[in-house]
Amino acid sequence: MARNFTMAGVALLLACLAGGCRGIQPGTPLSVYHRDSNEMPKLQTVEKEGNYGLYPGGGLDPLDSFYFHRGDQFGFENREGQIVGVAQIGGETKTIPLSAVLTSEYVWKFQNEKK
Repeated sequence: MARNFTMAGVALLLACLAGGCRGIQPGTPLSVYHRDSNEMPKLQTVEKEGNYGLYPGGGLDPLDSFYFHRGDQFGFENREGQIVGVAQIGGETKTIPLSAVLTSEYVWKFQNEKK
């Protein structure tokens, strides 16, 4: 019986490593940046107020989280040759370095409506 649990755990770990753990991260994916892509996703305008997080592709914890109001924006931009995460909140722009070493993508996700 214990061996079955061990094998299931190993299978889950291998699936996460092979395909990323994005499905385990909380939230709904809204904008994705792939390092290998030549296209930069456009900034997204917030329609639903709430908490949003920027995750490295396989990470379980966000690099940063923000409470956005309708009309705020989030996404990715090229700043001086470096791609960064961007949160535009009430006219103020915050940047998040995309410095994770073992990931090739970053994902903005809607997490919840709690304030």
